[in-house]
Amino acid sequence: MKLKRRENQVNEQPPAIDNIKGLARDKGESLFDDVRGIAEDPIPEMESEEKEIDKIFAFMEESGAEGFYTENDKDGYVKNFNIDGFCHSTGEIPSFMIEEVLIRLKNMAGVRAEENRIPQTGTIRRDKGLYIISFFPHQGGERISIKKVPDINRFSPLEELDVLRERITTDFDSGLIIVAGLSGSGKTVAAEKMTEFFSQTGSSLIIRDLPGYERKNTVLRIPSGGETVDSVISSSYYQDFRNILVDYPHIAVADVINSLLNGASMGKRAILTAFAHDENEILSRLEESARSKVLLYQQLKAIIITRLEKKNCSCQKGCRNCFYTGYRGRRGIYRLKVFPEWIKGGREVKERGGEM
Repeated sequence: MKLKRRENQVNEQPPAIDNIKGLARDKGESLFDDVRGIAEDPIPEMESEEKEIDKIFAFMEESGAEGFYTENDKDGYVKNFNIDGFCHSTGEIPSFMIEEVLIRLKNMAGVRAEENRIPQTGTIRRDKGLYIISFFPHQGGERISIKKVPDINRFSPLEELDVLRERITTDFDSGLIIVAGLSGSGKTVAAEKMTEFFSQTGSSLIIRDLPGYERKNTVLRIPSGGETVDSVISSSYYQDFRNILVDYPHIAVADVINSLLNGASMGKRAILTAFAHDENEILSRLEESARSKVLLYQQLKAIIITRLEKKNCSCQKGCRNCFYTGYRGRRGIYRLKVFPEWIKGGREVKERGGEM
């Protein structure tokens, strides 16, 4: 009898369990199934550095952003995109992922991460473009800067500059042309588009500090190994080129102007991009740098001042496509100042006894 009573006690379930089951039935679900489901659910996968980098480039490609840069923050790196002249911040790179993102980007750009030095610069080529990536010291850490290299081959025709095409290619058979403007005003695009015009009648040499795209009848040269822009221009190897474009944003005009003037005097077309607010500023710098003002005014054919103007979005009030700014895209505005043979903007040049 005692054993039988014990078996009955084992088979009986405590009233608390019956209450829980009843509660589950009232709710139309099983608490036990809920617990089992939570246990079987996979642990959410953390974002990897590869996914974070892919998101950055995907956003640049979809939005048409010209550039990307980070700013250090206590919680990570703030992501900033430059779109049509506006800065748009879109989240952060988490602090726990920063080191892995930096190492991954440096490996992709061909930069030696183990050297642990900054600044460093490299390039990353993706399906939709070529990107220049730089690493700078910033607030005790590193700033990431990504810039998309403009591909002239894929550009829609620069309608504003095409208006000047006939005059540029006809009137400027040789001589020096200056393309000037502020940072981000479209100097490089305008200068390379002009070089493309000229390349139809002769080979072109582009000297710049950053990589670019290969184009027909054009050679891109990046000085290295102790070379200077001046030594490349003066090299006999490059004497056969009909057109020369020097696109060095931070180079002093004095370092290259005399070599370009000599090339122009030998029948070449020489194009130089320069930072300047207007033609008077760049003209004053040219006068200070040129060894001979007579040669300068003989060979200086034109100064083109560039700037970009925002275009209104079709929504007219702000939408997701224009990031609620009311603007989408930009157009180039070019002011062309052509200099006569001897009278340059009201400045008369006279040579007396071999001196100015």
